[in-house]
Amino acid sequence: MKRNMLVFVVVLVLATACTSAPTPTPVPPTTVPTPIPPTATLIPSTATATSVPPTTTPILVPPTQLPSLPTPTACLFRDDFDVATLNSVWSWVREDKTHWSLSASSGNLQITTRSKESIFGKLSNQKNLLLQKAPAGNFEIITKVAFDPTKDFQKASLLVYQDDDNFVMLSRSSCAQCRGGGVDLSVEVIGKSTLGFDAGMYKAFPRSPVYLKIGKDGTRYKGYYSADGTSWTQVGEQTHSGLADIKIGITATNDSNAETTEIPADFDYFCVMKSP
Repeated sequence: MKRNMLVFVVVLVLATACTSAPTPTPVPPTTVPTPIPPTATLIPSTATATSVPPTTTPILVPPTQLPSLPTPTACLFRDDFDVATLNSVWSWVREDKTHWSLSASSGNLQITTRSKESIFGKLSNQKNLLLQKAPAGNFEIITKVAFDPTKDFQKASLLVYQDDDNFVMLSRSSCAQCRGGGVDLSVEVIGKSTLGFDAGMYKAFPRSPVYLKIGKDGTRYKGYYSADGTSWTQVGEQTHSGLADIKIGITATNDSNAETTEIPADFDYFCVMKSP
């Protein structure tokens, strides 16, 4: 009896174990979304195909060589005399309005010579000295002038000036030694003149126009001329140790000759440059 009871208990335990195991819940498969391709919008092209010609090797043409003239950027001051009124930096010594003009010769300042007027010696009566204050230290002044002198002492000049008794003058002029025209460098120190054509400081130069240049180096003043504004020929060198409150500029005259016809001097430009 006890044995049967034991068998019954064992069978009951085994049956309970077999029926109590939970039934696993099936897991649904993961659904991967199907990617939706982007909607492609076709944009019509507006470009028109252009045929490209084959590349050719350019032919290099050398630039035309022009004279190297002073430019506005190279000059401390430059006046091309191409406007209707005179620049305010200028001032006249003994102005005669009937003998200068900015309109008589287009693009030029024209000064017409007067007879029996000079700043050399005792006369000190020359009209129309056009001047401005010089820069401190050493400098160069340059002008281009068209002037055709035929009589003694006619001159168009570049001027470094203190007063009528103290100055340096480089002139396109006519003189006994330079018939047909030349360039001379003269100086006056405390009323005593040293004329270029008497001191051997002149060069015959019959052409017009001519470029004139004075270079200041301390108390020395060198005069030059040029046919093209590039290649310069030195006329001479004068010394003046007493110049003070210096002014620079241009002028024209028949000098002391009373019989000479008045003629025009056409100044194309005036340039001031610093030098070492």
